Amino acid sequence: MAKNQTPKSTATASTVAEMQDLPELPEEYRGMSLQQIQLAIAAADLQAKLLDLDRIRDENAKRLAVKQANDNHNKQIQEQIKSEEAMLRFAQSVCRHRMGGYAKNIWAGDGRPCVVRTQMLDGVTYLLQCLRCRLKVLTPHPSLAQKNPAQYQAEMALYQKLWEMSADSGLDEIRGPTFVFKQDGVPIIPERV
Repeated sequence: MAKNQTPKSTATASTVAEMQDLPELPEEYRGMSLQQIQLAIAAADLQAKLLDLDRIRDENAKRLAVKQANDNHNKQIQEQIKSEEAMLRFAQSVCRHRMGGYAKNIWAGDGRPCVVRTQMLDGVTYLLQCLRCRLKVLTPHPSLAQKNPAQYQAEMALYQKLWEMSADSGLDEIRGPTFVFKQDGVPIIPERV
């Protein structure tokens, strides 16, 4: 051992010599100490993790932007649906359910009624629909007369008015096959939900 070498520097020198003999060690790392190689590995590992962190941040930012855009789009659609429903309710409240009318007020029809009548599958219930404002009225269910007589009377008054209009419209009734619905062998009129 040389006078100025300590046992640690001798061990480092022998480690460098041993490392240079490794065939799989790339040329750029030959002549480096183990500590220098470990430092280079740690720096490369840190750089890779920082790049992963940057990539993850970018992906998260893109996902958040897409989520925000979807939320805004859904909110816009919901507002549009509410607006269309309000417009339809207004149209149904002022519609005379008649053909004709004026360009400034198409709901003030003055011709024949435009209410069509459709027999439903149970053979008892009818759907009455205005072709202009899309108002739909079904035959009030008989059980409603016992549950809520006031509501039954209101629904029946509107139903009878539209029934008479459908008869005067000159439009053919729409009919299809009908079925007898039974519960415990007793014919019933299915309740609508």
